[in-house]
Amino acid sequence: RRIVGEVNPDFIFHLASPGGHPKNEQEKAELWRTSALGTSNLLEASVNCRYNCLVHFGSSLEYGAGFRPAKEDDPVSPITDRGVARAEATALCSKFAKENSKPIVTLRVFSVYGYWEGPTRLIPRAIRAALMNEELALTPRGCGRDFIFVEDVIEACLLCLEKEKTHGEIINIGSGVWWTHEETVGTIQNVCGRKFSVRIGDYQPSPYDMSARIADIGKAKGLLKWQPTHTLRQGLEATIAWIRKRPDIYLSQVDTLH
Repeated sequence: RRIVGEVNPDFIFHLASPGGHPKNEQEKAELWRTSALGTSNLLEASVNCRYNCLVHFGSSLEYGAGFRPAKEDDPVSPITDRGVARAEATALCSKFAKENSKPIVTLRVFSVYGYWEGPTRLIPRAIRAALMNEELALTPRGCGRDFIFVEDVIEACLLCLEKEKTHGEIINIGSGVWWTHEETVGTIQNVCGRKFSVRIGDYQPSPYDMSARIADIGKAKGLLKWQPTHTLRQGLEATIAWIRKRPDIYLSQVDTLH
């Protein structure tokens, strides 16, 4: 509360959450402490601040499994601990916004990739495999995601600051396109001009890998006047060029990072 009072922000972006899915009780506790309690603390600390907009990052994991594009009014039914934690944070933001007439918008972001993504995640690992001629263990065939480039996500965030009609809303931010992991890796190989060995089925999939949704972005197009401007290939081209300039982070052993 003291820090928020000193800063007196015009805008707040709330993205705080541990990365990945928790693997033990300690990581679960940290997830809940940051996502649920942390969100509650931020909201209460800023209750007397007259900010113009608070943008809260939700997650596609809140929707859970399904076979059609996810819409914002679909039931929330997460199947992972991370999805439950993000759904709770979104619910806290929605409740707080109504009770206190606060300009809060939740962006339910799908699978973001691009600059500064954790080195052990799929796309950075596949890029490393291409550039270092390494083998890559991959999930079984058919697993995939709705990948969205980070620059498009940033553009959606900035548009929220300009459009008051988004206040109180939950808005999907994704590409609306489904890419299997093997298609994504194939695109990385094509962009890099290098083939490498891919062991399909040797990587243990998470529950979400087997049931990921794609985004219905009709609401984003209508309220934000937003839609992604990068194809997957264009986003990967930019990401690969960026990673080539940072070999110390992405082209070295980074097993302890997430």
